[in-house]
Amino acid sequence: MIKRNNRNIGKTVKIVGHKYFDGRTGKVVGFRGDFEKSNPWVQVFVHSVGSVWPFPGSSLGKIK
Repeated sequence: MIKRNNRNIGKTVKIVGHKYFDGRTGKVVGFRGDFEKSNPWVQVFVHSVGSVWPFPGSSLGKIK
């Protein structure tokens, strides 16, 4: 789970729970304005696709 915090921008994440993007990695580039209190929408640059996609924070995990 990625939370809405400026320290998470630039982190590498793994996408889980999506049909097309499941198992792919990306980089957090920002957050959308519309979000639930505990589950924000995160803008992720997906490396294999080469573009930015929005994902809910609950479907992202940090890669250490």
